Amino acid sequence: MTASSHEIALPSNKQLDTGVGVSRQPCRLIEIVARVAHGLWASPLKVPAELASRARVHPRTAERWLSLRTGMSDDALGALLQSDEGLIFLDAMMAQANPVPMWWQDFRAAVEREQINRQLSELRRQLKARDQRAK
Repeated sequence: MTASSHEIALPSNKQLDTGVGVSRQPCRLIEIVARVAHGLWASPLKVPAELASRARVHPRTAERWLSLRTGMSDDALGALLQSDEGLIFLDAMMAQANPVPMWWQDFRAAVEREQINRQLSELRRQLKARDQRAK
């Protein structure tokens, strides 16, 4: 079998998850986006403008999303995920996965490792600067 644009060829040792026994509660993506947006930008007046600027849409469109009247387009979601806050939104979306995919757990572990390494580098820099001042 060859992979077409809508199929993915799996290695022969991989099985597709049929979802049997897995909770399939519908999760409205826009509800997650609205919750995260309100958490990121505390001022209710700023939320539509901040969300609109990151999703590259008109603030009125973001207001409709935040009121849960309409969903997001794929282009707007893509722009939001590509923004500086994209990982925060993606994290909230993936938290709804049941079960959480292994690739996501591995990705989050790698991100956390990188954050810790950056903190360590900054602490080493501070220690070096402190030692130089003490001389």
